[in-house]
Amino acid sequence: MSWTSQDKQAKDIFLVHSQFNDVHNEKTLAIDQFLAILDPLNVSTHYESAINLQTFGLLFLAADSNQKGYLNLSDWLLFTRTLNDKDGEFHLLYKFFSKTHELPFKSFVQSIGDFNKKIEVSSDTQQSLPFDWSQIKQTLNHDQVLSYNDFLVLLKSLPQEKLKQNFQSLQNKSSLSQDALLLILKENFGHDKVSQSLLTEQLPKLLPTFFAKDNYSFSDLSVVVNAFQSFDLVNALVHDSGKQSFTRDDLHALVNNPVSATFNSSTITPREIDFIYDLTSLNASGASSLTKEVITQTLNPEFANRASILLFRKAAPAVAKKPEAHANINPILVSAYNFGLGAVAGSIGATMVYPIDLIKTRLQAERSISKYKNSFDCFAKVFKAEGFRGLYSGLGPQLIGVAPEKAIKLTVNDLVRKMGTNPVTNQISVPWEVLAGASAGACQVVFTNPLEIVKIRLQMQGNVKNLAPGVQRMSAVQIVRHLGLFGLYKGASACLLRDVPFSAIYFPTYNHVKSGLFGFDPNDSTSTLAIWELLVSGALAGMPAAYLTTPCDVIKTRLQVETKTTETAYRGIAHAAKTILREEKFSAFFKGGLARVCRSSPQFGFTLASYELFQGLLPLEKLVGQTNSASVTANGANLTQLATAESPAVQVPTIAVDIPLNYHYKSKQAVKMLLDINHNFANFNYEAYAPKYLSRK
Repeated sequence: MSWTSQDKQAKDIFLVHSQFNDVHNEKTLAIDQFLAILDPLNVSTHYESAINLQTFGLLFLAADSNQKGYLNLSDWLLFTRTLNDKDGEFHLLYKFFSKTHELPFKSFVQSIGDFNKKIEVSSDTQQSLPFDWSQIKQTLNHDQVLSYNDFLVLLKSLPQEKLKQNFQSLQNKSSLSQDALLLILKENFGHDKVSQSLLTEQLPKLLPTFFAKDNYSFSDLSVVVNAFQSFDLVNALVHDSGKQSFTRDDLHALVNNPVSATFNSSTITPREIDFIYDLTSLNASGASSLTKEVITQTLNPEFANRASILLFRKAAPAVAKKPEAHANINPILVSAYNFGLGAVAGSIGATMVYPIDLIKTRLQAERSISKYKNSFDCFAKVFKAEGFRGLYSGLGPQLIGVAPEKAIKLTVNDLVRKMGTNPVTNQISVPWEVLAGASAGACQVVFTNPLEIVKIRLQMQGNVKNLAPGVQRMSAVQIVRHLGLFGLYKGASACLLRDVPFSAIYFPTYNHVKSGLFGFDPNDSTSTLAIWELLVSGALAGMPAAYLTTPCDVIKTRLQVETKTTETAYRGIAHAAKTILREEKFSAFFKGGLARVCRSSPQFGFTLASYELFQGLLPLEKLVGQTNSASVTANGANLTQLATAESPAVQVPTIAVDIPLNYHYKSKQAVKMLLDINHNFANFNYEAYAPKYLSRK
């Protein structure tokens, strides 16, 4: 299936609202998060609406086809794809009643009865007026499996059949009392097909005066029902007319205009037009004509909340999108700033642990007869013989190379990770994580090998002075000239042998420690870790990476250090490995292993802490003289001012991804049709329903 823009938008919305489920190891939507998406302004609670927010939970049951109690990304994408279809709300209902892709009529009717019993666990069930489903079966002319088209015919036929049966069940000598008439209208139109104020305030005032009696026939009921069903058409004609006010005659002329009548699919009788006019007049305060605004206010059940819906920008629980760093600054300056901070921070990290690196090199370079018992003995002897300065021999090349090395390593790792990340789930497999790390390690050798060989030669010169009289100390420049271009890449294969597995181990381990130990979510832009958590993650990831690659580092060091006349000259990686094993035993491959762990683990921590510190002390906006124009915030969420003529000014949090109005509108249409089928669906409460019924697969 192709990955559409609607899918991408749905995925972004899912990532903003969902939470990581530790049990199932994936992000999931719970019922509250689902409701926050479908009714993000909480219209059902804060505005005039007969549809309870919990009633939208019926659609959660349709989306959660396996009755897991939550939605994963696949469930959500399937739900939104269905919802976004041109007849998506109808497909959702068909799916709601048909879990096996077919819908026997008998099962459909039985499921409604069963659901009435289930709703009883939620609240007191409001007794619906009796209804005989066999009459609808006769309309369909069969009692077999309902196809999707049959289901559409059923939905179309149902309202009129319900009105007939409702009238028959409540009539007294072929007429209805006003209370009985209002009961029928509330059950059939009370779920936001017309406004609540119209049903409870205006209609009881109008009925006795318009019909001039207290008991009503089926034809009277039909006048009211047909008028209700014509509200949308009259509203559209009024809106398109260009007129701002209407008398009774104007309204008759508008609806009966030959041009309008030609394009209208249904006929509105004069009696029904009069009913609409008189009903609207109750909101006009005795005026001789009706304004367009008054007509819209009366006929549009969403009038009270339309201002908020038009400014559909809020979701709860809202998660504010992080403002993009340095969004208004030239990208070249941003790159230079990041590179500069990385270079300085990397230099600080390398400097802090450099003595440990020197000790590691000295230990690894020693062959059969070693001058040093262990790392501590090596440190003491170097410090005694060469002083504090001797512990930093060769630091210059290390500082020169740290910036390009870190830059290329991080860039390549991120690039390959993006290539291996699933665009639907935003997840990456462990093999791809290992490949990304290995690729990063391979690419950095271009920079690290020349600097490593120069650094090692400088680190070892303290011994050369003592063991080889007449040999002069060489500067970094002299070493480069002595080695030449090809000499600078001596031992490059061994350097590759070390750096590839190191990065292949380090990067995946680092990411998994952050998520597993501290709950970091790389897909959530608001998920952050404290500096100490990053330090611990880096240190823990560096330990296995550093120690397990120590044999490779020993071989690399032996190949790159200047060979003495009394020592065997290594001809390559294989020859070095065989010679070390033969002359020094297997334990020689782990010389300096502890020092290597003690260096690699804290180096990342020092680098990151320095980077964070400099970002706070020297923000880029301050350096280039710009002010960071942050929006007004409250409780960490960005605020948007909502204000229209119909709605007072309010502030609501915005989110990273706008929620399409279509989600709310089509979901509400589906819920309305469910209430057409059975009024008791309005009493649904998921929290009461779930514990008792979700476990029954």
